[in-house]
Amino acid sequence: MTNLASAQTTPSVLAPSIAQLCDDVDASLRGPAHAIASGDVSGGMALLFECLDAVRSARSTLDWERFRNAARAHPLRSLLQEDPLIRRSCTRPRGYAGDAEVIDFIYRDGRSLPDDCTPIGTAVHRAAVAVEPAAAVRRRLDHIVAEIDAFAEQRGAIGALSVACGHLREAERSVAIRTGTAGVVALDQDVESLALVERENAGRRVTTMRADIRHLIAGRAIPGEFDLIWSAGLYDYLEERAARKLTARLVSMLRPGGRLLVANFTPRCSCVGFMETFMDWQLVYRDDRDMQRLAAGIAGVTTRIDHDETGAIAWIDIARN
Repeated sequence: MTNLASAQTTPSVLAPSIAQLCDDVDASLRGPAHAIASGDVSGGMALLFECLDAVRSARSTLDWERFRNAARAHPLRSLLQEDPLIRRSCTRPRGYAGDAEVIDFIYRDGRSLPDDCTPIGTAVHRAAVAVEPAAAVRRRLDHIVAEIDAFAEQRGAIGALSVACGHLREAERSVAIRTGTAGVVALDQDVESLALVERENAGRRVTTMRADIRHLIAGRAIPGEFDLIWSAGLYDYLEERAARKLTARLVSMLRPGGRLLVANFTPRCSCVGFMETFMDWQLVYRDDRDMQRLAAGIAGVTTRIDHDETGAIAWIDIARN
């Protein structure tokens, strides 16, 4: 039986452990004496989360890629994809892992699964949405909503822009958006996401705009000027050069006294090994210095770095003077 102690030893010991690790977790999910009957799914999944993070931290990039490929060849991968969240992340029907439907699964926190979800899929899903990255995504939404409402109360009616808006779930919870105190331009490249935003926000001061980041950076997409701009998940996919160019462009769209809020996962986040291995979901992680560099060279601004309660997500808050 694989245990965390053996997985945290040396790289030479780690190499042959992947088959045994996957075998053990697979058995904990399938076995009639395990999983559903005994509630051992959480234990098996916790073992998988922790072991994969331990391997990832001990391996070179190349060795980690080989390890992941070996894990993906195991039947456990198919079993884990009985969870619709994991399956959608891997199959990428909209072209990328963390699409708006995936994020909605995380927001719902185990509620409203499809009727055809299997018992194992349901149990795996509950474990997957309980891990730190998923909890951090929900805290990220809470943070944005609080900032929208506080800023609108401070300034009165505001114009806002959500960059890579997804399904704009902020609109469901923000008092300022629901009451019309905040008008929002919802920008995304995903036509299906924008269609849902339009349907669900009819009658609100919410308009949609289809554009990708290249259009924004190049100035071919001009949404307007805003009091508040936020980008919750986009920067997790951007390399530094594009991220800095986009930041400068977004700051140029702020009115005096306006603010840009950008979130990014940090290297402190756990369960990254599982995300990369079994969800095919790779992010760009940034620490405080990386976040500060996003605003380097932009004149006339004041910046502040904040974190969520576990340090899994960092925020840069850029105010235009």
